[in-house]
Amino acid sequence: MLACYVNEEPESWDMYLDFVTFAYNTSQHSSIDSCPFNLFFKRNPIIPNDIAVTQDVQVFKDDDDYERLWRKALDYSKEKLEKAQHM
Repeated sequence: MLACYVNEEPESWDMYLDFVTFAYNTSQHSSIDSCPFNLFFKRNPIIPNDIAVTQDVQVFKDDDDYERLWRKALDYSKEKLEKAQHM
């Protein structure tokens, strides 16, 4: 994805990295049947069109809470990827 934006000026890759990362993490991935953002946060991402709408955002209480959720998302995605590889 990044190569599409920096084709003309490869040295400017860092200007697009955040945008491309957000696009990748909010795109539907057939191998995990979700987007990475939704898999981790258990909600759809807030995109610029949603900013005017009030939404509850999950806040982590501490590092253990964050790590627990990260491990759960990682285990789930590994399971989905293994199933996709065997299809």
